[in-house]
Amino acid sequence: MLDANALPNDVERLKSLLLEHAATASAMRVLVVAAAREGELDPDATSYFISETSLVRTRAPGMSGWRKALYMTIANNAAGSVEHFRLPHERTAVMGRQIEF
Repeated sequence: MLDANALPNDVERLKSLLLEHAATASAMRVLVVAAAREGELDPDATSYFISETSLVRTRAPGMSGWRKALYMTIANNAAGSVEHFRLPHERTAVMGRQIEF
């Protein structure tokens, strides 16, 4: 179990593991490696919290309509955070906000 008093050290260790395995972009792999090194993490019992932003097209001035449409298409085609980090859907909570442009 992670010690609340040692949380900054644990966060720094997880950050360094994420950087080591950034090529795979798999948070699960990072947790498995961390569990093997530390023996304190259980990746199968871990919950994940992700923040995502969605775009809402408005008639507000500032960007032409075709540029807004192109930007929205590109943004909608991007993989979501859950898929990008290969997190289990059943244990991932996604919270977000909307940006109007």
